[in-house]
Amino acid sequence: MEVRTISTGNANNAKRRYIHFLLFGILYVGIQEFWVSVLWKGSLISFALAVVITEVLYLTFAFFVGKWIDAIFSKIRIADLVAYVVCGLVGLITIEWIFVGNRPGETEANQFVMFTTWGGAALFARMMTDSSANVVKVKLYALRFFLLFTGLATLLGLIFAVINSQLSFAITYVAAILGYPIMNVFFIWYFFIKARGSEA
Repeated sequence: MEVRTISTGNANNAKRRYIHFLLFGILYVGIQEFWVSVLWKGSLISFALAVVITEVLYLTFAFFVGKWIDAIFSKIRIADLVAYVVCGLVGLITIEWIFVGNRPGETEANQFVMFTTWGGAALFARMMTDSSANVVKVKLYALRFFLLFTGLATLLGLIFAVINSQLSFAITYVAAILGYPIMNVFFIWYFFIKARGSEA
């Protein structure tokens, strides 16, 4: 009976972590999708489909691949960095290049921003669902910065969407190409914390 209780508790914790992982990942990449689909293209349906289908599938992949990477790199604490790179490349190649058509040489879209957005979505979700005591500070600062720049850009984008759509585009575009890459500062901070933790 006790074994069954422990097993059920572990299953519930894993399910809860998966749901939280999805929510944080969707928050991270979904805001940018809102800018593109709703503010730039005026399509709420495209936004909903992207979140429900593309992002949920991608983040589910990132969650389970992350567990596999954790198992492989359990003794050398670079699993988060590997997950970032792998998920960034998978998002860039499968979603941006194959499905969206943002291939190099065929679009003006910034390849680095797209890579950091998809890699960042996976790592942001990993970081926010990391229960380690030594990462609380970086999680707090990362979340605050993210909510600040995306919230401000979204608010201004919505206001200017009514007044001047070009200005709305400019505000959210600048937020995308500057804000998301800046998030890498927090990810690097997180990498160093985890690496030091593995050496202790």
